[in-house]
Amino acid sequence: MNTVRSVLSVFFVSVLLTACFDSSPKDGPNGIGLDRGSKWQISNQTIVTVSDMNAFFLSTNPLVHEADSLKKTGAALRTQMTPLFAGCGVGGEAHDEYHVYLAGLIPAITTLEKSGQLGDAKRVKYYLEKFSEYFESNKRTDI
Repeated sequence: MNTVRSVLSVFFVSVLLTACFDSSPKDGPNGIGLDRGSKWQISNQTIVTVSDMNAFFLSTNPLVHEADSLKKTGAALRTQMTPLFAGCGVGGEAHDEYHVYLAGLIPAITTLEKSGQLGDAKRVKYYLEKFSEYFESNKRTDI
């Protein structure tokens, strides 16, 4: 009887743990993963802001500029980041993953602004381009 209880207990704990933990790989920018195979749901304002930052960045043709120009591009991107912090109303794992993303994007932009180096411009480009692979608008929530 105790063996049956033990086996059933192990089975139920295994099912519970499998249901509660996301097994999606965390192979995105700064270790971001998907939400059980789907994109994280965040505010439309955030989607638009990052999209605008990416469009601006690409419009400057950053991979062919001198250091001073890249520094100015970094400074302009830094000022465009302000809406990314406004509201921050999403909770839970989406909020955590969004902040993991920002923990990579912010230093990338700051470093570009200070250094003006091509490698730093490529790093910013990577973060801005990868955003849409991991986040989409829920059209309800403000981050």
